[in-house]
Amino acid sequence: MLRRANLPLWIILAAYLVLGSRYLHATPAWRTPDEFAHVRVISQIAAEGCCPSLEISDTWDDYEDHQPPLYYVLLTPVYLASNGDLSALRVTSLLIGSGALIAAWFAMRAAFPAQLWLAIGVTAFIAFLPQRLGMVVGVNNDALAETLAAALLALCIYWLRPNGRLNPIWIGVLLGICFVTKLTLYPLAAAVGVALLIKARRSTQPLRALIGSGLAVALPAALIGGMFWLRNISVYGFPDFLAQQRHDLLAVNVSQQPTTEQWIDRLGVNGWLEDMLGTTFQSFWGQFGEMAVPMQSSTYHVLHFVTCAAVLGVVFTVVTRRKALSRAQRDVLWVLGVALVAVVGTFFYYNLKFVQFQGRYLYPALLPIALCYTVGIVGIGRGIRTLLPQQTMRWLNLTVVSVLFSLGMAAFAVYALYRVLIPFLV
Repeated sequence: MLRRANLPLWIILAAYLVLGSRYLHATPAWRTPDEFAHVRVISQIAAEGCCPSLEISDTWDDYEDHQPPLYYVLLTPVYLASNGDLSALRVTSLLIGSGALIAAWFAMRAAFPAQLWLAIGVTAFIAFLPQRLGMVVGVNNDALAETLAAALLALCIYWLRPNGRLNPIWIGVLLGICFVTKLTLYPLAAAVGVALLIKARRSTQPLRALIGSGLAVALPAALIGGMFWLRNISVYGFPDFLAQQRHDLLAVNVSQQPTTEQWIDRLGVNGWLEDMLGTTFQSFWGQFGEMAVPMQSSTYHVLHFVTCAAVLGVVFTVVTRRKALSRAQRDVLWVLGVALVAVVGTFFYYNLKFVQFQGRYLYPALLPIALCYTVGIVGIGRGIRTLLPQQTMRWLNLTVVSVLFSLGMAAFAVYALYRVLIPFLV
């Protein structure tokens, strides 16, 4: 029964690997963002051990040396075994990225066990998002970060189940692992905090429960992350425990990375906002290479329409179905909502300093984003059902709509591969 229930996951996973292999072969070497610099970090660890330091120099070749080290340490054995073969490193990243699909599937099955259509749609959205496929086939720490983000939220969801027996120490361990993987994962600590508050509120002794669970999460997270933070302080000085001050210094003085202040001076606040929203939206769905190969403008217009439809579908679902949610499911939505707000807020905050309009920086919140799109599109399908004859409604159920949405995402990924990536990037 369990294997049959998970059959859609394995189908989606197989399709992801097939499509991912095609994206991998269609993407020339060094044509994903910062791929050369990420490989440089791995090569330095292979030659000199962990961890390289971001040095002040006249060049900008090693500008990823400030990154948390876990991804690069994990890929170092592959680098050594393959003699630095780029394809081997890329295949490893693709496989690591598949973990996000598995985590998303089981998170949705835990939170909404009676709604199989949710697990199908959410998992397929993450699997077939063209820009994500274009990134996980490159050498960068995004694939591991997205897998850990989905896994962390999945653990929180399992813990919040009415009879959840998960020891919160594992949430703390995974949060600490996130701390040594990528800085874009740090906002998810807010979602963990909300999960702690919700769990404590259910207890007969809320304060005691909050302190006990809080320590169980905070101690392993601080121990794992603290090794990285203390090392940075010893190298870059206090209080630069994330190496951001050193990075910003080199970004301005060596790479001449555009700052938000310069952008606003040139285009005004409205121009900056328009560029940020437009480019972020485009690069969330698909803007390949080093952000140099966008899709056709008509494609983005269709995506605008799909997004508006999804928003309307979410509103319709909230209005008509909110009372059907259990208390535990509402708690899950609070955790996912805080994760989304925290990731989006951090993205906006960083763009107050430097211009980095890349939608992939929102991918740590892919689980709640995929949930919104799935609920929205299926919500539109639910609304359409009310207008159709009763005979038609028998086959147009929610699972069918979700499967059609999933097939649409897969078709979109194929379209992006053969009509955008191959013609214009190869």
